[in-house]
Amino acid sequence: MAHHGVPGVSIAVIDEGRICWAGGAGVVDRQRGTVVDEHTLFQAASMSKPVAAAAVLRAVEEGHFDLDAPVNDRLTSWRIPDNDLTRRTPVTLRHILSHTGGLTVWGFGGYPQGASLPTLPEVLSGAPPANSPPVFVDTLPGTRERYSGGGTTIAQLALQEAFGQPYEEILRQLVLQPLGMQASTFAQPLPEALADRAAAGHDVDGHPIAGLWHVYPEQAAAGLWTTASDYARFLIGLQRAYRGEPGALLRPETAQDMATVPTGGGSFGLGPKVIGRGRARRFQHGGSNAGYICGSSAFLDGSRGVVVLTNSDAGATLAEEIIIAVATVFGWPDYLRAPRPCRALTAADAGRYAGRYRLGAGAPFPTAEVGADGEGLWYRLGAQRPRRLLAESAERFFSPETLYDTVFRRDSGGRIRGFSVEDGERVILNGERMDDDG
Repeated sequence: MAHHGVPGVSIAVIDEGRICWAGGAGVVDRQRGTVVDEHTLFQAASMSKPVAAAAVLRAVEEGHFDLDAPVNDRLTSWRIPDNDLTRRTPVTLRHILSHTGGLTVWGFGGYPQGASLPTLPEVLSGAPPANSPPVFVDTLPGTRERYSGGGTTIAQLALQEAFGQPYEEILRQLVLQPLGMQASTFAQPLPEALADRAAAGHDVDGHPIAGLWHVYPEQAAAGLWTTASDYARFLIGLQRAYRGEPGALLRPETAQDMATVPTGGGSFGLGPKVIGRGRARRFQHGGSNAGYICGSSAFLDGSRGVVVLTNSDAGATLAEEIIIAVATVFGWPDYLRAPRPCRALTAADAGRYAGRYRLGAGAPFPTAEVGADGEGLWYRLGAQRPRRLLAESAERFFSPETLYDTVFRRDSGGRIRGFSVEDGERVILNGERMDDDG
């Protein structure tokens, strides 16, 4: 935590289908000095989306929606703008939950406390006081995966209009209460009675963000306040449903659908990512709000999992290191990579990879930077701290801080032109070089 500049972290570990350990470290913010414990609330950021998806799927089971019907048929206060793409293939809730709807707007920045908040139609239209662009379809639905918090917000509007209740109450009834997530809420702004239990968000330099945290009217996409233990209860609920246990949150066939990547998809099922190899096949999702970064992973076999919540924009590497440490201590099968040889790079060799790379559609950041120094290569996504890249070969690199490989591509002249980030044989991210050096 000191190395990465992260003030506070909360962790919950799932083993043999139960929470076997939970705790916290550090402080909610350096001004108050209150110690983080297992009851401290954090913003779950985009880890809100799988919870929101579970609510939609429960509503489908209850007959409120058809997953494969045009979602515009259920919207009244705002509708997805029609164009040639939507007339060919209307957007459905299945498209939205799997991020294959061709919808724009990757994520949301939130609003300072006390600021005027937009309504959902204003958010989706990009109209003041919304601080995000309008949501529309610019890629044929069902043809490829592209992450869209804008799409998740459409699902939020559909639920609110179908139930005629505030979103936080709908989610309490459909998901939080049935799973015993008593500490969690989708209320935005956070109720004053809960403020003393909340960890403040911090920037990459360790300073609390103005007002301590932002407010997210895009509740389904980014609005969950939770604890690591409560989020672990949600993951256990998905695991129980996937195994077909009696009284689970979802029917077995619904949970199986949730864990299936649809045609045109990449890594997302209906809500969470579904990744991993062999016995490590798992639900996974991370999150990044202003001042908060978090991660989660839960094996489909129902036995293992982990939740890590941090109150810092610098928390990504720490969260990944903690997850890898949990996997090591608990002996997660097929999860950790076998040791591999490293080859040394000369300064001239390392310099050939250095440059800025434009990331593909759906990436969490628009660009990545690869740099070279006396120790070799490093890479950085957005404003995150640099991470070391080690060479296994002239093309394949890996980081000791993640489980993914970075594979560089050359043109016919041998110059580095791009890279792919790979999980086993599956490509999860592409980057194209933005300069002409190499």
